[in-house]
Amino acid sequence: MKIDITSLLKEIGLKANFEFTESGKVFEEDVPITSPLDIKVSLANAGVGIMAVGTVSFTVKLMCSTCLKEYEKQFSLDFEERFVSENPNQDDKDLLTEYEMTSDDLYYAYSEDYEINLYDMIRDLIILNLPIAPKCDINCRVKNFNQSKSIDPRLKILEQFKNGGS
Repeated sequence: MKIDITSLLKEIGLKANFEFTESGKVFEEDVPITSPLDIKVSLANAGVGIMAVGTVSFTVKLMCSTCLKEYEKQFSLDFEERFVSENPNQDDKDLLTEYEMTSDDLYYAYSEDYEINLYDMIRDLIILNLPIAPKCDINCRVKNFNQSKSIDPRLKILEQFKNGGS
């Protein structure tokens, strides 16, 4: 997911469009993606770095937090991120201060070889947009809510207090 941006850096306002299809196994250690990632990105020289605007589409396997059933869900996420130089020269530093970008601002960096690697940005985007407590259906409920509960044999003695006996 690397893009050479040497030609884009020659003039402010230059744009280029790219499309990728990457294997979902790229993020396998973090997210169980079951389909290829379809990435569409438009890069533009914004003067202060490169603006990346696009979408990423994929399918991920999730487990319902209510009924514990595994299911697949499709996502299509939009993004708009700025990439700046890892080692800005004096002109870039002047532009960064002119646009009031500080070290506390969130942005990604392109390498000294003038390449943008979309891997970290897309990984962050996917992880931040996954649901915390996924549900397979909006009306999902546990099927047998009133199942008999088994009591830990070590706690059986406490059942006497519950029943009022001694």
